[in-house]
Amino acid sequence: MSKYALLKEDTSKVDDMGLNIVSLLYPKVVSIPLVIRDLICRECQWSIPTFYRKIRTGNKGEVRISNAEREKILEIVYVVLMDQAENIKDLQKNGASGNYLQVTGEMSKQQV
Repeated sequence: MSKYALLKEDTSKVDDMGLNIVSLLYPKVVSIPLVIRDLICRECQWSIPTFYRKIRTGNKGEVRISNAEREKILEIVYVVLMDQAENIKDLQKNGASGNYLQVTGEMSKQQV
């Protein structure tokens, strides 16, 4: 470990409100693919193995999903991503992450 690493102030543990923003955001981000997969499986009435078979294209590049399935998948992905974006906005509004650069004074240093 370098001398710099030992002397460097550790800002990764807590943010301005004492909450670890990484521990709040990481599970939300990591869960997105599973949530999308489960919703697609439920809405399209697919098993999980069927979902993964549908992901693969055929040898000749043929599409294995119908137009109705395609539209439903796009809708599901859009809704899940927008929902997660709203969750992140709520964290910002409620101060869980705040504007860290502004709170620590880093913003004014960067703008100079």
